[in-house]
Amino acid sequence: MSKASRAWDVYLDGKHIDTVHFIYEMGADEVNRALVGHDNFHPNIVVTEVSDFAKFQKMLASFDPNCLDLVADENEVYSPFGTSNS
Repeated sequence: MSKASRAWDVYLDGKHIDTVHFIYEMGADEVNRALVGHDNFHPNIVVTEVSDFAKFQKMLASFDPNCLDLVADENEVYSPFGTSNS
């Protein structure tokens, strides 16, 4: 069974350069050391944990607005039981 992970945003000179995922138990210092030592990121990077709200915002931003037709026809009434014309 895989362990849960946490998302971390990576910044260099104040610019967002990446979002990475590490096992939940790792803290910011460990993530920073792993990225610099193992993945050859610049030593001046700053990592910050992505909050649940930020994750939700990124998820929403990734949706293609054309994948769902959420605009109702002016003559349709929407209900949890389907649609009907009025």
